[in-house]
Parts: sequence; structure tokens; C-alpha cells
Amino acid sequence: MFKQEEILITKRLTLRPTCEVDLDDITHFLNDYDILKMTANLPNPFKKSDATDFIKRLKTNNGFLFSIIRERLIGTISINMADDKPVLGYWLAKPYWGKGYMSEALEAMLNYAFETHLLNEIHADVFKDNPASLNLLQKFGFEVMGTSETFSKARCENIPEYLTQLKRNPKSQPKEDTYALNS
Repeated sequence: MFKQEEILITKRLTLRPTCEVDLDDITHFLNDYDILKMTANLPNPFKKSDATDFIKRLKTNNGFLFSIIRERLIGTISINMADDKPVLGYWLAKPYWGKGYMSEALEAMLNYAFETHLLNEIHADVFKDNPASLNLLQKFGFEVMGTSETFSKARCENIPEYLTQLKRNPKSQPKEDTYALNS
């Protein structure tokens, strides 16, 4: 459905397609249980082969996966098509928490998804014990549509989660400080 070629530039970040050169940084940063425990599909411990599988799974699931780059890779953000609905996912390395980087990356991703790919809605599931992520999503207008439980590979148990959704604003315009470049 999607062909990912763009590079997104914000004031402080570059979002570019994730590739093999990112494997070491992804493996390094995702070997942090505080990050892994907030994900459904990432195991603990997290190995380089898991990073390879992570990239392959997201790239072959009719979506797009961006590496979030500051001086180096500091996280990833993706939208994949799960059951024909676009689902947002992201993580950020702990040294970069609380600095507004994920807000900046999310704003760029939402503009890209809605304006370039003309998506009408984006879904995101967030564990109930992750209020920072829920607050971030709500800051951008995501609404809680219900609750569920999902299995977390890192925790090896079912975790309660919020099911959220953001609908496209037909009057929205891309932000002037976010640029998409063809690679």
C-alpha cells in the first residue's frame, strides 16, 4: 500500500527510513526493560536478531518505519496496517525522554500520514500503566475509544490497554516547520 521514500526534517530531528545501519543502535537502546515493558511485540532481552525481525515485520506490513535521528538514532516511529487499519507505534531511548523529541517526531509523522498518504484515521494502543504515552497521544487529539488486553512479550503476560484513535481533520494543513524530502 505504501512506498516509503521520504525523509522528514523537523527543527531538531531527521526521520528517515529505518535500515540495516540502525540495527546496533536499535539493539542497544531496546535492551532497556523500561522501554520494552511498554511494547506488545518486543521480547526481553532484545537481541540483534530481534532488531532485524522488528524492521522486517514493520516494513513488510504495508506501512512505514522511520528512524528518529538527532546526532544518532534515538528511537523509531511507525504506522503499519494491522487488519487494514493504520496503527501507530513508537519508542524513544531513555536518555532522550522529557525533551520533546517524541512530540516533534509524532507531529511530523501525523502530518506525513494524513497529508501525503491521505489516511482518514490512525489508531494507537497504549498500556494503561503508560500515562506519558497516553498524554502524548491525547495532546495530538487521539481519543480513547475503548479498552482491551494484549499480551506483552517483554512482560510475558496480558496487559490492560487503551485503544485510541485520531481522525483526519479535513481542514488540516502540513506544519511549515516539517519538510518531506524524496530520498
